[in-house]
Amino acid sequence: MISSVPNWMSEYEPVFTFVGAAVSLGLLALLVRLFGIWRTTYTDRINVIEERVKIANERRQQVEEDSAMKEQWQQKEIDRLQNQLSKTMDAGNVTIESLVSGSEVVQNAEDIQKSIRDILSEMRELRVGLDADTGANPELYLELANGHTVTNEWSQAAAYYQKYIDFDDGKWRVYFLMAVAYANSREGSKANLESLRAYGNAIALLPDEIDPNTRARLYIYKGAMLKRMKRLIEAEASVLLGARWATNDYEQFDAKYNLACIYAMLENRKQDMLDQLRALLKNKPYATVILNKKHYFERYWNDEDFKQVLDSAYSS
Repeated sequence: MISSVPNWMSEYEPVFTFVGAAVSLGLLALLVRLFGIWRTTYTDRINVIEERVKIANERRQQVEEDSAMKEQWQQKEIDRLQNQLSKTMDAGNVTIESLVSGSEVVQNAEDIQKSIRDILSEMRELRVGLDADTGANPELYLELANGHTVTNEWSQAAAYYQKYIDFDDGKWRVYFLMAVAYANSREGSKANLESLRAYGNAIALLPDEIDPNTRARLYIYKGAMLKRMKRLIEAEASVLLGARWATNDYEQFDAKYNLACIYAMLENRKQDMLDQLRALLKNKPYATVILNKKHYFERYWNDEDFKQVLDSAYSS
């Protein structure tokens, strides 16, 4: 049975009530004070973060403004250099047609090449991002490619011809020059394959009325690339086809040279090789070419008939 509350506790009940209320009020005051401190601290932190965000936004805006100004300046420089490059190319008679035909820079060749090289160097120093997705003028790619062709910077020339083709893939001359650039870059199997592919595209796009010697040159050059790739049966067929159209000395002798190399590498074609060499070496400078391309003729380098043909070229 639960006992009743002692009398003495009943007497102090108001005191207990007062103390309990006081403690509750004190605890409430403490909580209010702690909340105030937390709110002040939190507010300060929010203000600091907002200030940092504001500063970051201002800096980003400044960077964007600076970047826009830099891009505007770069574009002006590009326009200036492109105009300068075009004028220099015109002064040297450097056009896509003259490059395809093999014409030399007609006057002040060294000065023209140096000027073009300096302009291209200045463009590189600008670190201009001339990628296909920047909306750059494709004609600028073509100017740069032609410029690098003139200065014999073949890798860069091939890259810019490719960038131009990404915009316009319907010009056989561009494919032809890109094929030559890849071939002259001598950067291995991938470049060789790109060159072969470009020759094929150029041939596919040739107009019916094209000069026969230009058609001949394309097939002979394609055959020369196939020769480099050791695809000798295809190489022979391509060069022989080119030789059928060749009427100029350059194309005729180039066909004979490539056929001599191909026959030297094929089995049991010694007599064909000798016949081509005899016809080729009527043009004496090719004797030096043969000496510089010894690797094609290494099988016959100590062959008496081969040496006799070479000796006759030097002695005549």
